[in-house]
Amino acid sequence: MVAAVAWISIEALVYFFHKPESKPTLTIIGATDMADLGKPFLFTVVAKNSSGVSVPDTTITATTDNGTVTVNSDGTAGVLTPATVGTANLTATDGKLTATLAVPVVDNVPASLTIVPT
Repeated sequence: MVAAVAWISIEALVYFFHKPESKPTLTIIGATDMADLGKPFLFTVVAKNSSGVSVPDTTITATTDNGTVTVNSDGTAGVLTPATVGTANLTATDGKLTATLAVPVVDNVPASLTIVPT
């Protein structure tokens, strides 16, 4: 009769019996990495449960300290319209979860235009 012996590390046993718990998350995803002054900046907000699966039935709201912002309650079709050059801090909330995104706001309109005859 042959006995099989398996060696399991203490770390493996600890992980097996006490797996680290994931937490629900809320993430803001911008369409670009910066916004133009006065022009719509598009974004979405993704809520995920503790297993990392997207949660479609949510009630997401958004606020900003620079301009106006709207977002559908499911996190889709978010629009931030910045009012001043600098940074627009975008905050999304779903229950107790909060996500923030600092969006750089630039003014791509030339200050002046000079016509030079050729």
